[in-house]
Amino acid sequence: MKKLKKYSFILIILLMLSGCTAKSNVTMDSYGKVKEEVTIGTSSNEISNNKDNVNDVINMYFDKYKYVLNYRGYTKEKIDDEKMALAKFTNDYENICSYFQDTVFNQYIFKHISCTQTDEYYEIKNDTNYIPYCEDCSDWPKLDEVELNLKLPIKALETNADSIKKNVYTWYFDKYTPGDKSIYVKIDKTKLKENEVKYERKNKVLNVAKLILKIVVIIAILIGLGFGSNKLYKKYKSNKLEY
Repeated sequence: MKKLKKYSFILIILLMLSGCTAKSNVTMDSYGKVKEEVTIGTSSNEISNNKDNVNDVINMYFDKYKYVLNYRGYTKEKIDDEKMALAKFTNDYENICSYFQDTVFNQYIFKHISCTQTDEYYEIKNDTNYIPYCEDCSDWPKLDEVELNLKLPIKALETNADSIKKNVYTWYFDKYTPGDKSIYVKIDKTKLKENEVKYERKNKVLNVAKLILKIVVIIAILIGLGFGSNKLYKKYKSNKLEY
């Protein structure tokens, strides 16, 4: 399985030519489920000045590696952009650890990022060294920029993220990133559960409010129809008496 994972990663990441960028948006919802959205791109001029040729190249790689993508459950799409050749891949996971275990896109900065869990915490950290940018390397893709965004429903207990905006934790990597760079985040499972309970309560309140609103609207319509019918009936009776 590990061999297949490594092989599948290399196939996917070589989808684009040298000088490419990768952006991973990883979102955990209030139930702990995770959605992964990865956009990989390179300058269209790196492939061709002709937009049709750019699309042909992307389609060719989609077809070539569709077994790996399908095996891992990814959906894929091209993104129209005048300057960049872009491909987007999405997938869903049961929890944050299954994401780090099964994604084929987490090895372009570290060969392995571990996710361990206890009854109290999720702990995510790289257990291999950072893979530095290498201009002359032929056995590894040259990624000019890599951005990993991890969005949580709660605040992380601990993290070494480069940027934190609300509950979005971001790590940046490029050709100048030092070799000792690491990734670390610790998530409190108790707080996750508390947030899930709050989310459920909020949903119940919203559902009740929506139901009440529907009932009020229906009653208002019925009253309106009744009032209109009564008015028409009185008008009909008045006209009949005049006749």
